[in-house]
Amino acid sequence: MQKAGGQRTGILQAIEQSYSYAYALPNDVKFVWITSGLKDEYFEVDKSKHTRIRQPDIPAFGVKKLANYKYVYEPESMVLNEGKQNYFELSVRQVGN
Repeated sequence: MQKAGGQRTGILQAIEQSYSYAYALPNDVKFVWITSGLKDEYFEVDKSKHTRIRQPDIPAFGVKKLANYKYVYEPESMVLNEGKQNYFELSVRQVGN
């Protein structure tokens, strides 16, 4: 059984590896997405500034700015405009024993 600290260490290693791949690729990588199956991490990549900016999600094509959240109550009732962020329904997951 893996401890919580070991899982966090695994995520940190995955972040380092994804940045290594992003910098090794010749094209302009803008985002990296890391998942453990339970938790997702998203980062904006800027090769010229060597920064790691945590993001709430990866924007869809045409979206210029992301909100600090991606889950809302009744997202289907919201008007979707081109170039605007899509939102997801709030939900609660039961964790089994």
